[in-house]
Amino acid sequence: MTTKNPDAPPLDFITFYLQEMLCGIELSQVESIHKLGEITQPYQAADYVMGLINLRGRIVTVLDLHRKLGFAISASTQESHVIIVRDGEEIIGLLVDRIGDAITVPVDSWEQPSVNIGGNQQNHFRGVCKMKHELIAILDLDEVLKPEQHSSGMTL
Repeated sequence: MTTKNPDAPPLDFITFYLQEMLCGIELSQVESIHKLGEITQPYQAADYVMGLINLRGRIVTVLDLHRKLGFAISASTQESHVIIVRDGEEIIGLLVDRIGDAITVPVDSWEQPSVNIGGNQQNHFRGVCKMKHELIAILDLDEVLKPEQHSSGMTL
């Protein structure tokens, strides 16, 4: 968010953790949340594609947000979940370490992501929210789901 509008309605988010970093996605972008189950490894997929799951008869690609955002790779645990989001006609799963809470965030509590965030990470976040004693990094889902250009010029 580039401008603060105190009259703008607050936004609802679902929060989740990547390692110890608290992140959020707008609730309107979330279709469902599921425990991580059996996953099939795809052949020759981008390194951030964790695999495929069968979700009520639909094949869903699951992205590992650790790899996609350039974080240290973390092993899946019993607390790992897949957040299902829609990208146009396709549904995509985002692997997260654990789910937080549903929260409402006043728009005036947002700030721009720090310019000190390195590499592509800054592009993947819309802003940072201050809530009580916590900072919540708000994911820019459009940027996260955007195909990456490989150094060979191929789109991944």
